[in-house]
Amino acid sequence: TTRAASRHEGRPDLDPVFEEVESDSVSGMQGERAVAAALAIERGETLDLTRVLWLEGRLLAAQGSRGIARAMFAQVRGELLSQELSCDAALVALEEAAFDLEDGNFRQVQEATRTLPGLFAAQGIEREALVAIRLFAEAVERESATAQMARGLAARLLLALRGIRSNA
Repeated sequence: TTRAASRHEGRPDLDPVFEEVESDSVSGMQGERAVAAALAIERGETLDLTRVLWLEGRLLAAQGSRGIARAMFAQVRGELLSQELSCDAALVALEEAAFDLEDGNFRQVQEATRTLPGLFAAQGIEREALVAIRLFAEAVERESATAQMARGLAARLLLALRGIRSNA
């Protein structure tokens, strides 16, 4: 992940646009998405384009277009894995897990969360974030986890990864 982060030093950052999806209105994010898409196209880098597709999926999910969002998330996760960005791919998997939790598919989420602690610990993520992962995994095992918990954990881990990358 450090490899990908270092490619963008000195350039406008897409992370703030990406992180605002949950806190801003969906209609307000349409303009921000257009700016992020224009930056990604201008740069022509696969990672930026992949992240815009991820953002599109998040917006579609917020608008209730789950099927299209899920397909976009699968595509994004595959692209991130091909770029050896497994933590980012895990964040996308948490987005997908939110849908599974809404549908009551706890077994699928249990399988997806098993690798999270080791994956993020290897990146040097802060202790509090690792505790959040463990608490989420326990809630999934008890079948008391919610989609909001999965999305909240994804947002928390995204911020933690951003902190690691900015210090690299």
